[in-house]
Amino acid sequence: MKIYKLETAIWLPQPREKIFEFFSNPHNLDRITPPWLKFKVLSAASTVMRAGTLLDYRLRLRGLPIRWQSEISVWQPPLRFVDRQTKGPYSLWLHEHTFASD
Repeated sequence: MKIYKLETAIWLPQPREKIFEFFSNPHNLDRITPPWLKFKVLSAASTVMRAGTLLDYRLRLRGLPIRWQSEISVWQPPLRFVDRQTKGPYSLWLHEHTFASD
């Protein structure tokens, strides 16, 4: 299995806690995902984020419907969280979010 790693960083002029709160809310993914993917969070807005939380999504890629489920495998507010695909198009998907003050 080939593994690809992509790293990126962005500086935002807000307190770390506020940035963590935005990115750890799965319903904000609708706001930051390109509209052509027709991304939709299927999990309830009342879902409590913590290690073990399962999140369900759907999207369309080149017209093909894709269902996706991820599990929050690490939850350390306001420092980091990791979501891991449990169902979806990839054989392996780990997405780590880290937040640092500058």
